[in-house]
Amino acid sequence: MAETPAQVEVEVTETLVANLGETMPTPYLFILFKSGLLFIYQLVPIPSTGSQKLEDGRSHSSLSVQFVKRMVQQLSEKEIEEPQLPSVVGVDKRASRSLVPFTVVDQRNIPKSAVFLTGEDSHWIMKGDKTDVMFMHSDYTVVYAFTSCSMWDNTPTFLMSTEEGTSLVEWIGDLSFHGHFAFERIRKGRTYSNIASDSTTGLIVAVSCADQDFVLYDDEGTNVWERDAPNVSYPVLGAVALELIDPASWATIDGYEFGTNEVVNALEVVRLETLSTSAGNKDFIAVGTSIHRGEDLAVRGGTYIFDVAEVVQDTEAKGKRKHKLKLLCKEEAKGPVTALCEINGYLVSSMGQKIFVRAFDLNERLVGVAFLDAGTYVTSVRCLKNFLMITDVVKSVWFVAFQEDPFKLIILSRDTRQLCLLDGEFFFAGNDLELVTMDINGTLRLHLYDPTHMETDEGALLLCPVEFQTHSKSSSLIRVAKYDTFNTSMMLDTSRIVVVQLDGAVSILDSLSPDAFKRLSLLQGQLVRHVQHMAGLNPRSYRSGQSGSSGAGRSLSKGILDGSLLRSFKMLTLPKQRAIASQIGETFDKIMLDCMDLDSEPW
Repeated sequence: MAETPAQVEVEVTETLVANLGETMPTPYLFILFKSGLLFIYQLVPIPSTGSQKLEDGRSHSSLSVQFVKRMVQQLSEKEIEEPQLPSVVGVDKRASRSLVPFTVVDQRNIPKSAVFLTGEDSHWIMKGDKTDVMFMHSDYTVVYAFTSCSMWDNTPTFLMSTEEGTSLVEWIGDLSFHGHFAFERIRKGRTYSNIASDSTTGLIVAVSCADQDFVLYDDEGTNVWERDAPNVSYPVLGAVALELIDPASWATIDGYEFGTNEVVNALEVVRLETLSTSAGNKDFIAVGTSIHRGEDLAVRGGTYIFDVAEVVQDTEAKGKRKHKLKLLCKEEAKGPVTALCEINGYLVSSMGQKIFVRAFDLNERLVGVAFLDAGTYVTSVRCLKNFLMITDVVKSVWFVAFQEDPFKLIILSRDTRQLCLLDGEFFFAGNDLELVTMDINGTLRLHLYDPTHMETDEGALLLCPVEFQTHSKSSSLIRVAKYDTFNTSMMLDTSRIVVVQLDGAVSILDSLSPDAFKRLSLLQGQLVRHVQHMAGLNPRSYRSGQSGSSGAGRSLSKGILDGSLLRSFKMLTLPKQRAIASQIGETFDKIMLDCMDLDSEPW
């Protein structure tokens, strides 16, 4: 008798009760279905009500525990099997899914209780003291067997039987986990405001800050103010330095100290044209600064170009450095240099209220070739091929093209609304290109350049079809490449935007296929109407942008989906999930696969 889809859905292949956590682990219930669904419940104790009387007079005691659903994962339905070859003990090996609990003590003497899921799509299931349950992907495609072992003292190791053979895996004690990310905390004792990575040498360049007294000087360098009483203190301003850090040991191998009252606004690794290499270009470190001189004198700035030069290795025990920072060019400016980028081998910088495009001549000086009068404070400049995206504090966003013959900056389109934008970035998927901006109120906007649209005045005005309220101020928008989920070495012609917020949150803006977007859009509408929300508030209104500033009478949040709301679908009961799926005319399996793609690896 053949199994029906409903029977396969409810067939449980394994259940497990295991502890998850670090210093104070708590029990969790794992339920693995044959269809690939994995439910994880937390066992939460409730106050005991004692024994209860039944109708026949007998007493009945109940377990004072309730189950709270913490995670739902839809695994791949495909089961990987090796060719029918006998193993060492004469038993065929199959990549069956199995939940293996383990407890280890890492190098920092911190106990960790976790679970490993074998089979195809093997995963680590962990939980930290300050995090929720994490579902971390394993590097091995197929794991047939897993066990923890102690080959050496105080070094947690694991034995795995994989498609590559038997592997001995060591736990990295310095790593911490949160959400989808594994990270390492490096305590340097200083505050860092900017950071960049030099791909040529593999070293890290960072800007460190240390508090010092602010001393006011005039144009001739004379101190114009002294405190007139012992109980009057000087104001504090950070002393800024550029550090060259080796990521192997996280030691600072070289540095450069900036002037008094000088603050770094921008730090970028730029590829500029040069005659010193056979390729005709090279990576340099570009730094934009501003010099504060009190309220009576205008702010000045500067542009610095550094090179990470290779030197003879030191023989001292402390250093053994192979590289150092070499200052190639320092150019003073009459205004603050707030944004930097490179375009076709030229340096683009904002100086005061103007945008300059300059060539790095003979590795000694910057020569201007084109400029654009922005008229206000520029917050960011981004480049994509020969296009520039400029954001400022008053005039919103500009879309500019750079022409080399003759040299010229041409304004293609701009936003006519007065918006204070903090950052912007290009966002593309295939042949579609949009300009993503973040304003001071935490509203994320997607702008579109379309000369064929009747409302754009032949392309002179940017369209704003999407607004999304994040309710958190962003510190930066970072464009990263998108890779295939199953083949991480293959890069797609699609980008992702990493939204880094001031409260420490990291969000991902990603693109979907038209079919998946249509299904999830219908699902989001059903979740808004049929799911209980926090304090009875409407999530659609919570995410809507400032309609008054958009100039549109309709909601502009329909072109973007709320990932947090869509993930709530997996936390519903199975009957309710199937009912919602039938209401939008889709199958339950298709909707679950779409939700699984939302939780795929963010990089």
